[in-house]
Amino acid sequence: MTAIPLLPQVEKTTGAETEPAPRRPPDALHLLLDVVAALPLVIFGIADMARGWRPLFDNAAIALRSYQVFSRHSPLVGHQVDLHLTSQPVYSLGPLENWLLAVPVHLDPKQGALWGAVIFAVIGVTLAIEAAWSAARWWGAVIVATSVLVLFSVRGDVIVDLVWNPWFGVIWLYTTMASSWAVATGRLRWWPVALVSASIVAQCHEVFAPPAIAVCLTAPVLGVIVRRSRGERVGLGWLGAGAAAGVVSWIAPLVQQLTHHPGNFTVLWRVAHQRGAKIGVTQALGALGGASRLVPKWLHAPPLHGAFASVVYVANTFVGAQWWAVTTLVLLAVITVCALVTRRHLLAGSAALSLVAALGTVGAIASVPSAQVLTFGYVDVMLIPVGTAVWLTLAWALVEVVRPVLQRALSQGLPSVRKRAQAVADHLAMLAGVTMVTVLFGWSISSGLTLVGTNAPTIGGWAAVRATDIGVSAVARVAPRTPFRLELAEPSNNYRFAVVTGMAYLLKTEGFQPLFIGLAATTFGQGRPNMPVVVVHVPATGDRVSASVRPSRRSGSPGVH
Repeated sequence: MTAIPLLPQVEKTTGAETEPAPRRPPDALHLLLDVVAALPLVIFGIADMARGWRPLFDNAAIALRSYQVFSRHSPLVGHQVDLHLTSQPVYSLGPLENWLLAVPVHLDPKQGALWGAVIFAVIGVTLAIEAAWSAARWWGAVIVATSVLVLFSVRGDVIVDLVWNPWFGVIWLYTTMASSWAVATGRLRWWPVALVSASIVAQCHEVFAPPAIAVCLTAPVLGVIVRRSRGERVGLGWLGAGAAAGVVSWIAPLVQQLTHHPGNFTVLWRVAHQRGAKIGVTQALGALGGASRLVPKWLHAPPLHGAFASVVYVANTFVGAQWWAVTTLVLLAVITVCALVTRRHLLAGSAALSLVAALGTVGAIASVPSAQVLTFGYVDVMLIPVGTAVWLTLAWALVEVVRPVLQRALSQGLPSVRKRAQAVADHLAMLAGVTMVTVLFGWSISSGLTLVGTNAPTIGGWAAVRATDIGVSAVARVAPRTPFRLELAEPSNNYRFAVVTGMAYLLKTEGFQPLFIGLAATTFGQGRPNMPVVVVHVPATGDRVSASVRPSRRSGSPGVH
């Protein structure tokens, strides 16, 4: 992210008189920022667990894949995506989220995915603030903390459903941008952190990959330029550590690519380049223009209910000023060059990384098939960190333009007046930072509370959680220990699908072998017509779930569709 150094960072000398640098907040305060930025994650994680959280729908698939990590079925690819190449399923780039959640899920199959996701999200937020602190001290940490809290405030669903791969990935996008900024300012030891965090982002959701990878790979180039301009030794230790981290992060999908024909990388490439309408550059520039304007579009959260309202929200994502997006990209390029020439390395790093993140975002959005446009009801969340970075960089550049005028005006006054004015500015800046963090923390808690009691904390809502536990007990009483098909007695809908996928995951952790014919078969296993069948009766709402055994039959079963 970015930092606005409103306060001078070194002593200034005027003639024979030395003016001390303004007082800065003590170093220990960045620990307080760590706590405040991560606290919403902890509060709602504990609240969800206390209410009996269970992994349902996509979260059930994530938990199952994490549970399989230490088995012979350990996943080598990421989550299944809503794209197909003929009849072949397509997966995200890699299984890093599953690797991270593997131990928590094994220790606690029912809730380990949630508290594991909270732990790693807290680590991601903390690393982002620490990286910004290393680059710009107090203001770097304040800006990253407030940026993270802006995300939680606008999208409360992120903090109440952390297991879901887009939400897990977007948190680490902040880590990627902040650590890459530290690298770009010459702190090259942060590059392994930037590379690992970018890998997590890319493997959580393929649309997030271009901006994350672009930022991560650009940062060390700038960092080397900055260190050489200062006459500092570059060394190679950071490069070796980064290479090792990259191998560990990508070894599984590389093995899959080399041992399967076609590999998942190849399938993703073919899907991205198959014929068909794409969203396109024009619409992507509109999305960037709306995300980086004075009052960004992402300040308006998506609607909780109503299909039509969701369609309107997605369509509005692309209704931004394309001319402003192009102007923004040009301005960021100019700021990067000017800041490098004038040796403003902090600003140069911020501008360059904001530029490549914006370009990566435009490219990612433009390549999405038009048929998948409704996914921007959640994929647009990446516009928040990218738009924030662009917006703050432009504001910072404006401050740098105005600063010399203010400094000349202050230099004409008496030394005592200058000291008093600087002290007032110093305290006002600190007060502004504390106020931003405090207000956004309260807003984020309020945003999360508005979703508690709705269907947002888990797909299907809390009634589905209770129904899942009841359904598992009902199936366990009648199901064989051999493989069997699990079927819904009623037509499938989102609620019933959430319940039955949650049941399938929990049954597998208890030693049962439920399989499916239909939509869930790719994740939970393909059943056969001649298998025993356990039929579950799930109401349209509520938790009165029952199960019964049906003799096997030769004809195909509708399964769960």
